[in-house]
Amino acid sequence: SGYSSNELIGKDVSVLLSERNDPERILQAVECLGAQREWRGEIIAQDRAGREFWDAISVTPIQDELGASSYFLVVGQDITEKVKAREAMSAAQDAKAKAEKLLSIGTMAAGISHEINQPLNSIKVISGGMVYLINQGEKLQTEEIAESVREISSQADRIAKIIKHLRSFIRRDEKKPVPCELNTSVELALGLVGEQLAGHSVLVKKDLQPKLPSVAAYPTGLEEIIVNVLVNAMQAFEAIAQSNKEIVIRTYFSGQVILE
Repeated sequence: SGYSSNELIGKDVSVLLSERNDPERILQAVECLGAQREWRGEIIAQDRAGREFWDAISVTPIQDELGASSYFLVVGQDITEKVKAREAMSAAQDAKAKAEKLLSIGTMAAGISHEINQPLNSIKVISGGMVYLINQGEKLQTEEIAESVREISSQADRIAKIIKHLRSFIRRDEKKPVPCELNTSVELALGLVGEQLAGHSVLVKKDLQPKLPSVAAYPTGLEEIIVNVLVNAMQAFEAIAQSNKEIVIRTYFSGQVILE
């Protein structure tokens, strides 16, 4: 720590702790020691010069003959390099996950384009027809106009739903697992990559058991897993010379909900 023993005797232990420590963690340590129990954990310490470093410590109460804790034995080890390596590995895993997600999104592009083009074409046809009739001097009835506007609004809602779904898939911002319908997740995943699979001449057959129990999962996370499995299967077909490319996706219950 850079301190001499004389400099530390009588001082509060906080002089050895960084202000960046999680207050909740420090409170847990204090409560544990107050109950005369050993505490182990990782903290951010600081030396006499103010340099911060990660310290793995264990604090053991030393009891006297009456069972009271008069002293504490503290053993610490500088684990700064270990923490840096751990953080670097975590960052690499995050980067890998993001790269895989970008690959999935790229693969889904064709399917998303197809899904959006359908309602866009409907809007174009309906609005184009109305403009044509107006230019021809036709007098449109109020109900005809209302029906056309309702259909345009419905198709716009469909586009908004697709975009919202894609945004949710990209952000993956669910806070906690919720009950999910596996078959619904399969259908949503196929809606995202179905066109791409068809473009690669891959036939998808579904064998989905109805009325399956819900599973606790992150909705977009579950969907992402299914998308990745389908994309991996599609890429595996590209590596082999096979004319009949078929993926069978099956769900069923056998003691637990299973996807294969």
